Amino acid sequence: MNIHKKASGIQVCHYTALMPALNRTPMAQKYKGKWVALKADRKTVIASGNSVKSVQQTAQRKGCKSPIITRMPKSPRHFVGFHTAK
Repeated sequence: MNIHKKASGIQVCHYTALMPALNRTPMAQKYKGKWVALKADRKTVIASGNSVKSVQQTAQRKGCKSPIITRMPKSPRHFVGFHTAK
């Protein structure tokens, strides 16, 4: 796990371990361009919004101390290996 601390004081973590493939197409369509907080299962959305800070605060109010926070793309993207293509 790699941990980075942003100037805003928000801690950002990312894992480099291999994980099974996950189809996020329905989630990306529903939350297009939004930040989302996910439970550890990487499927359950706890909170969504326009800023990382608001999403993190909402997730923490709902009892999730360390949510997975990611941003859904504004337009569809195809992911293959380590490259993205429009």
